[in-house]
Amino acid sequence: MFERTVAASMVTADTCEGEAYEIASDERDLANAEHITRTDSFARKPLPLFPEPSRNKVHWEHMLEEMSWLAKDFVRERKWR
Repeated sequence: MFERTVAASMVTADTCEGEAYEIASDERDLANAEHITRTDSFARKPLPLFPEPSRNKVHWEHMLEEMSWLAKDFVRERKWR
């Protein structure tokens, strides 16, 4: 019974050490991020504008193109006769 108690307390001690290490690591990461944003010129410059990706045509746009072409074709046909 004594062995189980000692083993259980060792597990909780290891767990606490692991959690403390994770918290310290997180705090170091946050401090590093703050340092970078304060000192780096990247933080002072706005990001460049990127062009929007081209969008695909929908059915309606194809249909309007075809209607425009057909109207011009009718005009050419009338001029030809």
